[in-house]
Amino acid sequence: MVLVITEEIEPGLDAPRLDAGDPAVPTYPPEAFNTRDAAALCGSSASHFAKLRQRGDKRRPGLPQGPRFRRIGRKVIYLRVDLDVWLASLAEDTAAISSISGEEG
Repeated sequence: MVLVITEEIEPGLDAPRLDAGDPAVPTYPPEAFNTRDAAALCGSSASHFAKLRQRGDKRRPGLPQGPRFRRIGRKVIYLRVDLDVWLASLAEDTAAISSISGEEG
């Protein structure tokens, strides 16, 4: 949420006016992403994320799971915290695999 003050607080006072492009206006990174933006943030494609959603079905055990997502009607939303957790789990899986292969070699 961006606060934009366009009116004076009291007539006659020189209240600061902030516009959306003003560096004094704080901007926050988005916390929720659509499929395309979430995939781009993770270095993947929207179609890959769609496939991960299908594979994450509980009736199909053994297939790789994608990040947690939420549906709002037909819209799919990924939260930043869920993307971070998923990426961290991928790094842990990679480290475990490399340590196993390193022990054998």
